[in-house]
Order: sequence, then structure tokens, then C-alpha cells
Amino acid sequence: MASVLRVPALQDLKLTLQEPILVSPAKETEKRCIFLSNIDQILNYNIPTAHFFKANPDFHPEIVAKRLKLALERVLVPYDFMAGRFKLNQESGRLEIECNSAGAGFVVASSEYSLDDLGDFVYPNLGFRQLAPQTLPNLGPEVDQPLCVFQDKAKDNTTTTTTKITSFNVVSALIWRCKALWKDGEYNNNKDRGSTLLNVVDLKSRLNPALPDSYCGNAVLVAYSSARCEDVEKWDFSKLVEKVWEGQKRVSDEYIRSMIDWLEIYNGVPHGEYMVRLRFDEVVYPWGKGVQSGPVVSHRKDICWILSSPCLGISAPKGDGNIRRLFP
Repeated sequence: MASVLRVPALQDLKLTLQEPILVSPAKETEKRCIFLSNIDQILNYNIPTAHFFKANPDFHPEIVAKRLKLALERVLVPYDFMAGRFKLNQESGRLEIECNSAGAGFVVASSEYSLDDLGDFVYPNLGFRQLAPQTLPNLGPEVDQPLCVFQDKAKDNTTTTTTKITSFNVVSALIWRCKALWKDGEYNNNKDRGSTLLNVVDLKSRLNPALPDSYCGNAVLVAYSSARCEDVEKWDFSKLVEKVWEGQKRVSDEYIRSMIDWLEIYNGVPHGEYMVRLRFDEVVYPWGKGVQSGPVVSHRKDICWILSSPCLGISAPKGDGNIRRLFP
């Protein structure tokens, strides 16, 4: 789903990086290894995100960087695995996390641009990848890369506009129809071709017993909806929305446990068009809520993010709690 930019986006943010460092827990933590579920074994990759804020005169950029570093040191005490490293269990052959306080990455950077210079955040910008480093280049070959890296960058402010959507299922159905009929950049006349939509579903409340809110492992699986492209085109739109919902309802406790067993054997995930709904905007900082929060542009053309945006100060339709933006 390609988007046309109104204004050419800046690809080079002209960042100046300070020396990256490793941040350790604020106090000593227990040395142990954490078992990774079958879902964790498969979904063992990062989702780079970026959060943009208006300038706050009470929080100078240097103060913000110090506060973030201090907060990271403190949070690494209860969430000590974030300062650990992946390790292969020689007996089971499975990946696990070694909680060894090796540290999480922390980078401070500055840019000569203001947020106004970056354009409209509603549109994807490949340049934002520079804001989410995946590795620390200054570490020697004998040092393992951290599981997570945090980067703080300061500059000015702006506001954004957004497109108003009524519900996640409606958006999913609309994009499914468009993507099913538009393949490889051109309209595809093969109407017998099948099309599959995969929605990422939160499993915490669907399991019996339910997982606690404090659970930090991957608790997501995909709900699938499949149909012939001809049907996707000809069905009433309400039926297409219903098909999306049916896929989500299928994810029961029994289905989840069956899928976890399936992952043990096949070590993979289904292929299709992925739709993801996340709530990055709910993160609150002392200097205010972000004017834009979410993942940076993905290199995968078959993944679409749907993000809620109440922080933009735009009212959603009655009965729907969020304004949502699309990030292909």
C-alpha cells in the first residue's frame, strides 16, 4: 500500500551521535536464564519505534537525556532480562535469555533540523530509521550486542494531521480489498487467486487462565481470513468486515495452545498480509505526550501498522476510541 508524499521527506536527518554506552541495572540483579516460549523462539526480532515531542522549556535536552538514562537504569531492575543476552541452551538447542546485567544500549544524538523540517508525520519516512539504531557500532567483536538500544534525540516541535477511521476491522477490510486486487504494482486479473489477511491478536485475555498484565514475553499470534480475490472484490463491504472479525474470534484458548504446539514442529509463521494495531501513543513522559509515536518504516511491504492517536487532540467518532494512522 504505497503512500504519496505531499512534500519530499528528508532522508538524511543529519544526526550527530555522542558515544553510545551500555546502561546496567541500578542495583544488582539475580543471575539466571529465562525460558523462551515457542512464540518467543519465532518472534525474536525488534520493532524499532520513534517518539516525537514538542519542545518543553522545563526540560532541556540534556535533562531529558539524563532522566531517560536514570529511568532506564531503574527499569532494568525489575525487567533485568532487557539488560541480558541471547544464549543457546546446549542441552535443549533452544534460545534463552541469560540475565547477566551486560547492559542495554543508550545513544544520545542531535540534529540540525526541527520537527517542522521533517514534514508530515502521517506519511512514512525512511529517514526515521536513523532514530532507531539496532546495534552499537563502538562495541568490540568480543562484546555481544544488547537486546535493546535506546536513543534520545532533541529538537523543535510541530503538529500533524491525521486521517480519521472508525474501527480497526473496517480499516483492515478496506486494505485487504485493495491489496488483494492490486499485486506487484498493477491490477491483477486473476480473480481465482487466493488472498489471506493476517491480524496480530493479543493473547493475554484469550488464554484460560489469562496471562497477567505484567507478562513480558510475546503474547501474540495471527488470526487469518482467507478468500478468493473475486469474492473479496464482489462481496458487500459489510461481509468483508465480518470475515475479518471471524478470523479474530477463531483465536480461542484451544486454538492458541494448538498453534504453540504447531510452532514447536514447523518453526515458522503463516504468510499473508499482516495488520497490526498497537498503542504506542499511550506512553506518557514528564515532558508531555508525543505528537507522534510509533514504529519506523518497515522494509516489509506486506505489513501495515494501524496506530491510535488520541494524543493529536482530534476527536474520534462516537463509539470508537481512537483516531488511527496507517504505516505501510
